[in-house]
Amino acid sequence: MENNLIPSICLIDDDEVLQFLFQEIVKLHNIADQTLIFSDGSEAFDFFKDTQAEAEKLPDLVILDLNMPFMDGWEFLDEYQKIKSKLAKLPIIYI
Repeated sequence: MENNLIPSICLIDDDEVLQFLFQEIVKLHNIADQTLIFSDGSEAFDFFKDTQAEAEKLPDLVILDLNMPFMDGWEFLDEYQKIKSKLAKLPIIYI
């Protein structure tokens, strides 16, 4: 791993084209070792809840869309706040 790599980056967005472009840009510019993609806040929240004690599985950086079906970004942030203190690692979240 290079020093400038982000160990794990996460995109929470329902746009499939954006998901594809995000993955390609991360790969092309060698930005991160691991990329996690979730199509809505509910999927992402379930992942955070299920892996809250496993720091190595949690992302270091989250890119969050606010306008999504099922659970939007605002709802995700509300639920995230409830478990934030239990997370083994706190990611930086960009909206």
